[in-house]
Amino acid sequence: MGPDANQGKHLSRPLQWLLALFILAVIAVELWQNSVKWLFLCEVQWIALACLILLPILAWTIDRALVLGAYEIETWTDGFWLALLLAWAAASIIWTAQIELSLAETRLHEPIGSRIFPCAIGAIFLVLALLLNLVVTHLVSNAPRDDGKRELSWGATDSGMLVGLIAGIVGFLIGEAVIWLVHLVLSSYLPPSLVEVVRAIQSWFQWLPPQLRDGYIGHSGNLATESSHVAAALLFVVTGVAYFVCRKQSLAPLCSLGLLLIALVWLLSGFAFFFQAFRIPTLLPLLVWLWLSSRHPKADHFYTIYDKDGMAPSGLNFLEESGSERRILVVAAAGGGIQAAAWTAQVLAGLKTACDAAGAPNLFENSVRAVSGVSGGSVGLMYFLAAQARGISDATIVARTAAKSSLSEVTHALAYEDLVRAFCPFLISDIYSDRGKALEKAWIENASENSDYATELGTATLKTWTKATAERKLPAVIFNSTIVEEGQRLAFSTVPLSPNSGSEGFCEFTSLYPNHDISISTAARLSAAFTFVSPAARPAAPGRQKELRKVFSAPKGVQSNENLHLVDGGYLDNSGITALIELLRQKLTELRNRDTNKLDKLPRQILVLLINAFPLPQQQYVKAHRGTFFQLWAPLLTLFTVRGTAHDAMAQRELILFKEALRDAEIGCIDFRFGTAVRKSASKHTAKEPPPLSWHLTKAQKRAIIDAWAVMKPETSQVLDFLANGRMPI
Repeated sequence: MGPDANQGKHLSRPLQWLLALFILAVIAVELWQNSVKWLFLCEVQWIALACLILLPILAWTIDRALVLGAYEIETWTDGFWLALLLAWAAASIIWTAQIELSLAETRLHEPIGSRIFPCAIGAIFLVLALLLNLVVTHLVSNAPRDDGKRELSWGATDSGMLVGLIAGIVGFLIGEAVIWLVHLVLSSYLPPSLVEVVRAIQSWFQWLPPQLRDGYIGHSGNLATESSHVAAALLFVVTGVAYFVCRKQSLAPLCSLGLLLIALVWLLSGFAFFFQAFRIPTLLPLLVWLWLSSRHPKADHFYTIYDKDGMAPSGLNFLEESGSERRILVVAAAGGGIQAAAWTAQVLAGLKTACDAAGAPNLFENSVRAVSGVSGGSVGLMYFLAAQARGISDATIVARTAAKSSLSEVTHALAYEDLVRAFCPFLISDIYSDRGKALEKAWIENASENSDYATELGTATLKTWTKATAERKLPAVIFNSTIVEEGQRLAFSTVPLSPNSGSEGFCEFTSLYPNHDISISTAARLSAAFTFVSPAARPAAPGRQKELRKVFSAPKGVQSNENLHLVDGGYLDNSGITALIELLRQKLTELRNRDTNKLDKLPRQILVLLINAFPLPQQQYVKAHRGTFFQLWAPLLTLFTVRGTAHDAMAQRELILFKEALRDAEIGCIDFRFGTAVRKSASKHTAKEPPPLSWHLTKAQKRAIIDAWAVMKPETSQVLDFLANGRMPI
């Protein structure tokens, strides 16, 4: 791919110059109009407005991988709620700014300059922000044709957005009417006796310092100040009721982000109004509060581990082969978010379907003896193995389920549970409830079309799958994670490596927590814990129920291991090959040394299936010109780009060394690489896109997975030929 392959997704250089000149012109006019203080007074509103403008721009340009999926909606209801909440966010910005400005001179004891130009600019930007968000939502929700081009169309989602926008505008006008009526009633229609009571109350509060009084309490019976706060309180209550009502609703990802923005605008506006009299920027006390909140034990993120009864049976016999052919398959599923999960599930389900159709039912899953997954690859393996554990023969359910979105549940938890965790962690009663737990529940809910399937995903634990591996019902399973504090790989394995294996930098969950178990969905989530979507978390057993019910307490780690946080396994090795090779090397050696009579049961042929979701375009960061700021982030960019290259090189080297070391068995590999397949498919235009880092696939990305699998027939035939005839791929 050439260096300009993604040029259309970035602002052109002339447009960047025009944008910079426009910003400078606005600042110059602000200075000329003596309105710079207006920026200070409404700093929260300006930041919220900047978020509304920048989010769709980032989603359509440089941050498509992380943000774009949040803009896809599917139903009329999604469109309605999206437009309504975006309009409500814009209204919240206007209302809070309007009330702050009406009290600014009283609060600051000095003129604030002309408000006409800043208000006009703010209104223009708000309209622009709404239009940008709605237009990007329309473009993402209406998938392009097979050639990548888009057609102008009007669908149900667009009708929903139009109705929602109208409802939002009506709501804004009603809010403006409420503000006007409150001012009118309190200034003109109060009986004289009540005015005297108000005057007496106001005079009683005059002893307060000006910073605590002015802007909150009027004087001489003038209720202009109080009327602004009464109107703000009414609008805040209505907004708060809507916020809590929406907690029980299933909303599109961008709707939850809109709710989060609305909550922050109202909370931080009141916070900022208090500190304006002290000439303190809101960011400073906010950072102090967040730092203090982060010191509370419940501000951390936790995952559940359970007390384990008894020892799990050994699964060392997973490599033994009693047939004369003695050939096995092993799988390494690389990371890459939901793209990797869906592609892994599609490849495995497709291979099973092909084997079944060739007259060899269950041959594929019975031949797979070990799997190793990282990040999204672990999630794809989880879906496939859960179906195998329940004996579900319809493999299409696996691919269908793995491609379903989980982003709505993540953003919903971000707007509620994680917002409380950040600002008021002492109010948390369930320390496990966060966006990571929401992601697990969404994975299980996505499988609800088959009750047995959903039950397996919801109840399976590392111990139960370890037993299934020992009984040859499942292959040996490894989900790879990374320990933040130590930089080591932590493996959730059904056939753990021996503690004295000599594998530096590797450790097992069963070694760190020998008397505990963990659910399979949690293990997969920790293997795929990309921080912006799923948090780094540490273990906590749920047995301390009394401690959990206390407001100012949380489980405290007794051992240092209980304070270790886990994140995505792709930080150390994104291919899954390193763990797979280490497992095969050690267990084959143990089998040889343990019983020489079983040498004739060791596999003679091993075929490694490498499942790779497509990486970032190779020359995505190649630009014709670089400026001063590039020198600031060039070291970070180098670390990022070297990481991917180093992982690929390390994986290939591991395979080569293993082939050389294992002289009594023939080893081959087949690379099911999405990037290569999609460039040959009908969805080749999708190859120019970066893989989604959020847990959402757009319609075009889902279609690309199906189209890419359709061109993998040569690789599928090679697997079938290996299983039937023992012929290794060339």
